[in-house]
Amino acid sequence: MAYCVVWRHISPKVGKEDEVLEALKPVVQYAKDNNSKGILGMWVWRQVPEDTSTGIVPWVYREDKGRPFTGEQPAIMTQEVYVTEDDYGAINNSMAYLTFETVTGHMLAGPPQEQHLTPRAGFPFRNDKPCKTTDKLYAVTARVAYKEGTLLQGVQCWNTVTSYVKKEEVDGTVMYWFLTDRYDKVGLYSLEVYRDEEAFDVHKVCDAVVNNRNNQVDNLKIRTGVNIRVLKQEMSSFD
Repeated sequence: MAYCVVWRHISPKVGKEDEVLEALKPVVQYAKDNNSKGILGMWVWRQVPEDTSTGIVPWVYREDKGRPFTGEQPAIMTQEVYVTEDDYGAINNSMAYLTFETVTGHMLAGPPQEQHLTPRAGFPFRNDKPCKTTDKLYAVTARVAYKEGTLLQGVQCWNTVTSYVKKEEVDGTVMYWFLTDRYDKVGLYSLEVYRDEEAFDVHKVCDAVVNNRNNQVDNLKIRTGVNIRVLKQEMSSFD
């Protein structure tokens, strides 16, 4: 299925994160109530403050028309999956989302920024059974950068890893999705959700991941960098 995938990057003002998350609950409920009408799922994550000792730093995403986002780093991110673009338009025009915009107008550093992405490899959930939100779920989103003209070659490299994950990490990996943004010609975006942080630690050193990284960096010489954001899942339309 050719999904319509939208990521919203939301930047609350200092001290307003909890209020913004509360205001999102009716929007998530709307997505849940309309699951059979073109809204396949909605997830909400809060960004975990970066730990400089790990070398993990937030990536700065690009908004429409390729202009770099220069505001505060978003602290809240949603992923919304629709059957069509029309279904995406329906939620934007819903009373739930219009109310969210009105209620949070003074709470945000700027309007939410959107990315419209195309799935390229991996899976959004296993066997059509999304995982409910728990305190232990550990999520990361990454932007892997490639040399110009090599992005699709990079996608092909990840197909081997996603096949391994789907077969061998059944208990540990909940979501493992790679997507591209039409306005970012050198970036491949991932969204990965694990049963817990221990499952992520096992995944990141498995042979499939290590060999893929070495192949892209040392052999093919197409990969130029990666930035990762660590996320805590706050809610989803499957809870």
